[in-house]
Amino acid sequence: ALNLLMENKVCETYELPMQIDMDQQVAAEASSTLTRRTKELLQQEKFSNSSMHDDSRKLSNITSNFTFTFPAPCKCARSVQESTSTLMAARAFAKAGNSDFAWESLDSLFSTQAPNGFLPRWRYSPPSKHNNSTNYSYYVNGTTIPNWPLFGPKFSARYVPANTTLAHRTGMKHSGRISAIPLHATAVLEIFYQSNQTEKDLSALQRNFDRIFMYHYFLHEIVMRGCSENTHNDHATSAPCYNVIHPWETLVEMSSDLWEFALDDLQHIIATKGWMVGFNIPMQVKDAFDYPRQENVYNSALYLLQCVANATSGCQPSIFGVHRHDSECEDFIVSRCPFALLDVGYAAALSRSDADLLEMSKILIEKHGDKRTMDKSKSLTSKTAELIKWKAQSDRILSQDLWSSNHQTFLSKSLVFQAGENETFLSNTTKSLVTPVANNFMACWGANQHDPAKVGAMSFHMLQNEGKFSFDCGPFPLWSIGSCNKKDSNWKDNRHRRIVHPVVNYLVSRGMADNNNAGISHYLSQTTLNLVCGTSNEEPMNRTTDNNYCATNNLTFQSAYDGAFGLPIGLSDCDSSYTESAAVVYNLIVPDKPFHYSPAPPIRSSWVIFLVTVELVVAFSIGVTCLIFSLNLMRRLKYNTEGDNFVRELNSRDISDMFETDIAYFSAAESVASDADSVPADGSSSSLSGDDRHHDHSWSGASPFRAFSRRDENPDC
Repeated sequence: ALNLLMENKVCETYELPMQIDMDQQVAAEASSTLTRRTKELLQQEKFSNSSMHDDSRKLSNITSNFTFTFPAPCKCARSVQESTSTLMAARAFAKAGNSDFAWESLDSLFSTQAPNGFLPRWRYSPPSKHNNSTNYSYYVNGTTIPNWPLFGPKFSARYVPANTTLAHRTGMKHSGRISAIPLHATAVLEIFYQSNQTEKDLSALQRNFDRIFMYHYFLHEIVMRGCSENTHNDHATSAPCYNVIHPWETLVEMSSDLWEFALDDLQHIIATKGWMVGFNIPMQVKDAFDYPRQENVYNSALYLLQCVANATSGCQPSIFGVHRHDSECEDFIVSRCPFALLDVGYAAALSRSDADLLEMSKILIEKHGDKRTMDKSKSLTSKTAELIKWKAQSDRILSQDLWSSNHQTFLSKSLVFQAGENETFLSNTTKSLVTPVANNFMACWGANQHDPAKVGAMSFHMLQNEGKFSFDCGPFPLWSIGSCNKKDSNWKDNRHRRIVHPVVNYLVSRGMADNNNAGISHYLSQTTLNLVCGTSNEEPMNRTTDNNYCATNNLTFQSAYDGAFGLPIGLSDCDSSYTESAAVVYNLIVPDKPFHYSPAPPIRSSWVIFLVTVELVVAFSIGVTCLIFSLNLMRRLKYNTEGDNFVRELNSRDISDMFETDIAYFSAAESVASDADSVPADGSSSSLSGDDRHHDHSWSGASPFRAFSRRDENPDC
């Protein structure tokens, strides 16, 4: 699977002259579609020319190369990028350790985003005589993939990239007003979780958050504004609630019975107008497995493409000086092209993406705080408040508006149109499409907290082999159309019923797991792998021990399989090299990393290096200071030791002198005493009186009692 994804990897390189005036440059630098290298070149050119051409509004010509890297939907369509297959492949590449390629694929996918947030499903390389898959045919050569001329020659400026973007300047094409299924926020968040969560990954998360927020704004506030409960706009109160305007905006193939009922009213309108297809539909399209049994169903889809293209080209930003709001353009389209649907799968994808986009905002706030985002219009906190409102709206639509209590299942709803004035149509009512299709199980993908009773009812339908909404019709689920009736041989012979899409099984399997139904989830994922590998369901394989996982070495990844016989359905080379199926298999087999984010300290790596350097310098200074202090202390201790020895020596000398003096004193006293004994009895003047004797002793200062008394009063001596 990973090898096929690498084989379908495409690199487009463009060499452009960078001649942009100053006003356009400011807009270009704010645009997320230009690479960092482009902005650096623009900035360098701006400073280099500002002093040389002060009076000129033009930048000089510089040439730069731009590269778009993305996975093609199959090996035969290498100049086409499809939204869902890109998101699945990008997730697989992130799990394989190549998150850089995953982010580059998303940059390429969002390159054709319109200023109002609209995002097309298909993106095409610029037409070239060297590239036969982007010529002016209505289908990509050798495939059933629609080519860009099928979506109209001209569109309103509201639905095309801005003039300053790389997509506009290179002449890229896209699928007109046919929007992408909103799985982007879920894919981006999980790519971030599977990455190393470096500063580069956080930057990519921020960049894609702003893009997806714009797309969700377009869906909630412009397309689905009629679904809001709290509406204060006069236009919105009368607007119907829908999310798609063409069958190709869903995951339901054109051969499904759903479109026979949903497009029934439109077929009558087409017949009344006498409209005919203006070209010959190629045989590879008519022979495809998903081509409807009734040709009028497919013709209705082609009519809608032409009608939508004419309506969008007629809805210019302003007419006669009166500015038109984006919502008025959507009203204009629906009033001219009488088809709109509130699809279960589309609503489920949007509901889950709303929740994941809200989680992305929490990560960014935790990392960067409440700063303004890249578009500079709103802070993260204000955007988070809008996301909470959108999530509540999506949850209500999915769990309440699309749930049928009578049939105990989720059902899509289509608008009921009535003819108005000047060939316009009005719609204020909807009808449920009571058709058992696998797309109804997509509701489990949409929310993690479904009512257990509703999840139980959907699980019951999946395991039933009889009844209108039963889906256990064969060994490999989920069949495109349910309502099993094994007793009727004609029923089982209808090949269009037995179509199994791996991507639908993958999404429903994960949705069941999120709603605490691990058994059904494992059953779907295991049977899907058995289906792709060509093995039976009798002996389930161990994903961690089996080396020969598949029964054949010539493994192909088909766009769809036969749920009754376990065989590929597609006949073309594109059908056997399907990027979407290979990515699904890889995502099923390889375990995910834990969906967890631990924010690092909110500081740049350059500042970390600076602080570490400062800390090392401070620590070195402290060490040197301590060393010098220790040396000084040791030297002072040495001096103190010598001083103590000197004091001891002095004290010993004083004591010896003192004893010598005392000995002399006592010797003198003895001699005095002996002289007293020899004094004459008459007390002649030669003898000394007591006072005189007392004063006479003061000359020596050698009284032992006074000496020891002074020594006691001064202990330091």
